[in-house]
Amino acid sequence: MNHCPQCNQPVNPNDKFCQSCGYDLRSSPKQKENFYQKNGSVKGKINTEMLNRANQKIQLKNSQMPIAKVAWLLAIMFGFIIILAITEIVAFHPALIMISIFFMLVSIVIGFMFKGRAQKMQSLIDGDSLIAYWQMDKMDKKKYINHLFSAKMMKNTAIFIVTSVLIVIIFGLFVIFMSDGEERLLMALTGLGIILFLSIFAFGFPYFYRWSNQRKDGHVLIGAKYAYVNGYFHNWDYPLSGIQEIKKINDPFDGVLLAYYYTDRTLKHSETIEIPTPSQVDVEALIKSVEAGN
Repeated sequence: MNHCPQCNQPVNPNDKFCQSCGYDLRSSPKQKENFYQKNGSVKGKINTEMLNRANQKIQLKNSQMPIAKVAWLLAIMFGFIIILAITEIVAFHPALIMISIFFMLVSIVIGFMFKGRAQKMQSLIDGDSLIAYWQMDKMDKKKYINHLFSAKMMKNTAIFIVTSVLIVIIFGLFVIFMSDGEERLLMALTGLGIILFLSIFAFGFPYFYRWSNQRKDGHVLIGAKYAYVNGYFHNWDYPLSGIQEIKKINDPFDGVLLAYYYTDRTLKHSETIEIPTPSQVDVEALIKSVEAGN
């Protein structure tokens, strides 16, 4: 059995932290940060529950890797079609060849992107870049999901109202200036049909989203540059990306608000995550650790 270099107490070979003093036993200098900040121990006192949890391997599947594998398989499939066309084994229409080239390139890009996301998520699961970890209980998960449902419903309702008004104006103008009665009726019914179609998505998707979230694992893994919350992976480590705000909240539940931004080829986007925290997590210390990593 090994011994802790700080207090000389016995430790297991796979332990990440000493059970007696909380010393970080991992070898990487980047990992040897303040354990009390990283794991929510209060006023420097050892929280045995958090130490035991930190030393246990997180039982969580990497949700990003299957997407990367599917992308690679699609790239291989489209590449095979291209090879068949080039070698003239099978005669394909030029349009199909161009489509295959396009989707092969897209699949390769997606494969590399999600492979990188998978590696980052794995670093959270393995604890290498993990700041805090917990699993939402039934009550916290219910509050979290209901909050997401309400936010999604409000957003979709606002978008639906604006879109419906524009459709009424555009199609209404056509109806007004059309002389043929049947064409006016057809145009009016087309506009109403589009509004009905949009309403199904606007008001139906939040219910599907809630149903899907209820079946997620409830795990929360927080790192300095990325986080995993109830089945969804977030990262802000790309160029022109970063943390906008992180703070403690008491409404709609006790937890932490994390807002980050990222920039794609066109615009700057932002996303806000509100996460319920259990009582054993020192939210202030968690905030300090995330801020220090950014």
